[in-house]
Amino acid sequence: MPHPIRRPAALARMLTLAACLALPAAPAPAQGIETALKLGSFILDLRRQSREEDAAEEAADRLDARLGEVIEAQISRPDLSGLLDARLDALELRRLHRTVQGAVLRLDNCAAAPALCADDLPEIDRILRQVASEIAASPASDITLGLLERARSAHLRLARLQDADPARIGFLQDSYARYFGTLASTANRSAYDTARQDLLRPLAALIDVPQTALELSAQTDLQTALAELVSEQGSPILLSGLRRYFDGNVRFMDATTGAGSHVVRFNCRLNRSRLAFLDGRVAPRLHMAKLRDLVEDEDDRVVSGAPAPGDPYELIWLAVGLSLTDGGARIEAAEQALVDDAAGTFTLPYGGEFYTFGSRTEPASVPVMGAAIDAQILDRLGVFPWTGRGPCLLTDGLVLEDPRDGLSELEAALQAHFEKAETIVAALVQLENLRRLAGALAEG
Repeated sequence: MPHPIRRPAALARMLTLAACLALPAAPAPAQGIETALKLGSFILDLRRQSREEDAAEEAADRLDARLGEVIEAQISRPDLSGLLDARLDALELRRLHRTVQGAVLRLDNCAAAPALCADDLPEIDRILRQVASEIAASPASDITLGLLERARSAHLRLARLQDADPARIGFLQDSYARYFGTLASTANRSAYDTARQDLLRPLAALIDVPQTALELSAQTDLQTALAELVSEQGSPILLSGLRRYFDGNVRFMDATTGAGSHVVRFNCRLNRSRLAFLDGRVAPRLHMAKLRDLVEDEDDRVVSGAPAPGDPYELIWLAVGLSLTDGGARIEAAEQALVDDAAGTFTLPYGGEFYTFGSRTEPASVPVMGAAIDAQILDRLGVFPWTGRGPCLLTDGLVLEDPRDGLSELEAALQAHFEKAETIVAALVQLENLRRLAGALAEG
């Protein structure tokens, strides 16, 4: 009977079958989202606290200090920038921040001696209007939202120093609401849409699918977003990782999807029976191979001619599985075969008339390639005597050399491949959270 994929501890445990199964450096995805949300919540809390003028000034100072910390950290440690932050020029953000700070300092002077700076107020107003428009035109990020909120509070303070009438104050509030609303817009070619497409493009390239195939909804939770990606693109994630690991030399056999899991099977072959693993006898023509050689140089090992009737053979292949757990993605690799553990035999033996006649009446031993009977499995794999050459080759008793290390290395490579996709998904989640924050700020 088929067994789940598992990493073998010994060669004997390899003979099982699964029934189902160049980006910028960035911080851990969840950590990047958490940092952005903390700053976003900080901005919202300050807005709520800023009803009284004294509280507004204190809140503005706290926001100033926090923005300065984040910007300086990004300048000194660009390797810690996330994908969204990597789209921004940290030095340009510092210039915008210092422009706002300069306007605030001039406002402080005017508040201390109003009679001495009456002529300065219109100039400060011009500076704030210009810098606010520049900030609003920047890609959305926690920093740009914070800078825009800081400019807003300074502009409202300027209006109070000018004894502006309610209409003027309302105009300023509406202007900044439009700025935040623009950052929250999901319209085609909006800043949000552009940023989202900029992230979907490398994700599609990473997993080798058309960008139009990524029908990912906007999510604010990383685990939910990852579950959606794996549900839609689990098999392409695995297959693209395999092709990179083996330099493209992967003969795809089959992909199946189960409850929260995906399996890709590849590089099938028809091997002489491994008697050593069934009854202790030594297979007469068995030889070892490294995992990469087994995949990349397999054509060199093909045995010419058809299998000899009556000789024991086995159907065997490599497989990788991907599933999501509470701790993240789990990727497992295995060398698999169709084995009847109770009888100690392969379930698709070569012998007698099984291939030509018996396989036509046996239900499919494993749910692969949509086969209903064993004969269809053999036919679709290109196994003799069925026509054509499929993904299954005729070899001569190959077995992995040091299979634990070979499969562990493959699993580690596929895990790293998945983590690149996870980093992009985390940036999409962060972008959606920032868009919603901008919407909240637009509503006042």
